[in-house]
Amino acid sequence: MGILLTIFIFLLLSLVMTARDIPHVAVGPMAVTATAVGSLLAGYLSSKLLGEKGLLAGAAAGGMIFILILLSSFIAGSFCLGFQVALRLITILLAAVVGGVAGVNTKKNRKH
Repeated sequence: MGILLTIFIFLLLSLVMTARDIPHVAVGPMAVTATAVGSLLAGYLSSKLLGEKGLLAGAAAGGMIFILILLSSFIAGSFCLGFQVALRLITILLAAVVGGVAGVNTKKNRKH
């Protein structure tokens, strides 16, 4: 679900970029933000489903998203190891872990 949200945000951002004159330097931060939001949701949902171990569930969800992004960049021919890849990994893992912890610590609404 997190990767789907990320794709949806990328689509929305591409529509905004075609409708407005967005500077090229803003594309990178917009992509990082979209990926972080998707990773946060992925971590949240995975830990909610698991019900425990939010750090581990979030890290696993973030790791899977990172691998999917690496594979897609490799397939697209834009794969390059460097500072941006490390920054992307840290951002994805941190967002997913925060989402995982939040997912475990939010209470369920129960009606008795």
